[in-house]
Amino acid sequence: MNLEGPYGKLSLEFIDHEIVMLIAGGIGITPIISLLKDLVNRQFNRMTIVTRSIYFIWVVPNLDIYNWFSNDIEEIQQKFSKLPRSKYTLDVTIYVIYINDLLASPILRKGRPKLLSNMQDIRKFHSSGDVTVGVCGPAPMLKEAILCWCIRK
Repeated sequence: MNLEGPYGKLSLEFIDHEIVMLIAGGIGITPIISLLKDLVNRQFNRMTIVTRSIYFIWVVPNLDIYNWFSNDIEEIQQKFSKLPRSKYTLDVTIYVIYINDLLASPILRKGRPKLLSNMQDIRKFHSSGDVTVGVCGPAPMLKEAILCWCIRK
């Protein structure tokens, strides 16, 4: 038997950070979608929260995996659409690795994300390096996210 984390409670309170980037790979969506729902629900319910901008990236091998959580993502986006755009930002992008068809949804992209480019764009847009990142996914994705964050150019 092999048992791997995460274990216990998160050591970081995402609600205490203005800009949050959540990255999930495959089934790593499970804890990340909970964080995303919590952040948007707190904004929607006018609870105490520092977070103003949320960037969500999910990488899936195919559309079947995306469909597992497509209703949750739509619900989050609908709830968020009722918030003032001048105060809050939600950017959702789903990358589908293996697909030949055109993707009709504006949130769907073919291939894999360029995490370094994404992080640099977010930093540049906000004129700040103060972006809190949460990642859950396969080891190569985690290593890429850590490497990108360490570069910080």
